[in-house]
Amino acid sequence: MALNTILAADVIVKNSLGKVLLLKRRPTERANPNKWSFPGGKIEVDESPMDAAIREAKEESGLDIRVGKKPDFTHFYKASEEFGRDIIVYVFRAKAAGGEVALSEEHTEFGWFSSDELKLSEMDLANVVRQALEQKWF
Repeated sequence: MALNTILAADVIVKNSLGKVLLLKRRPTERANPNKWSFPGGKIEVDESPMDAAIREAKEESGLDIRVGKKPDFTHFYKASEEFGRDIIVYVFRAKAAGGEVALSEEHTEFGWFSSDELKLSEMDLANVVRQALEQKWF
């Protein structure tokens, strides 16, 4: 893996009804502006992907989650003009375990969706969410 590769963790958070949490990113965000995405973000130095997933879910949604120790999937973004670096995203499945949704300043909206609702919607989805739908990750 190249030294300039960005490592990130995303979380597919399901509620007790089996619906998945998506957050709409602000139009001013560098990554996925105005797109609906999973909670997630960069893995910090000396942080495990699992710890990053838990931290990012809490920071971006206000929710406590239960997540496995290993990622369920990975998603790869090839370097682009926008970022200039490859990005590897470790994707975890998780259950909402407590708290109420409270958005961070990175997001404008949230919603709980079934895979069928997302397939029929006209929502602008982040690539990782599209891949998750296509691969039936939730």
